[in-house]
Amino acid sequence: MANNIYVTADWVGSGTTYLKDDIVLYQSHYYYALEDHTSSAAFETDLLKWGGVATDDNNEVKPAFIWTPSYSSPLNSNPKIRKTQYGDGYSQRLRDGINNNLLELELAFEERYLQEASAIAHFLFIRAGTESFLFTPPPPYAKIGRFVCESWNFIPNFYNNNSVRAKFIEVAN
Repeated sequence: MANNIYVTADWVGSGTTYLKDDIVLYQSHYYYALEDHTSSAAFETDLLKWGGVATDDNNEVKPAFIWTPSYSSPLNSNPKIRKTQYGDGYSQRLRDGINNNLLELELAFEERYLQEASAIAHFLFIRAGTESFLFTPPPPYAKIGRFVCESWNFIPNFYNNNSVRAKFIEVAN
């Protein structure tokens, strides 16, 4: 397939060769090849060779971000609190809302081949900063959650060596 976020194809069965991180459209969902393979006659037979879609806790089919970030990606937690300051240095702090401690992840995907970096950029581009997706952050926060990505950068370092940096914000819905 192409190394272009604007060029995707429908999935084709029965002997089509796919390379890792190829992008296909099947039944209104984008899928990303997890490995090099040759397709069989039915997509359901090859499903374990594709990623990018998962079912959440509510049995809703959602896009799923499948790539592993590089090390040294900050995982920020900034709980929302209400603070009332009283005299003599006394203060009271309360949680502000039900989901007051959502993560903000500054993820880097360093030194990736163009095919993988293009697949990452495609995934983020299609969501357009508005559609939430499933993602499991690195430890110690390794629990699947819903995130949005409102901004990202694609950096062509040199031939076939690219980086993507993205800010993932955890959302409640």
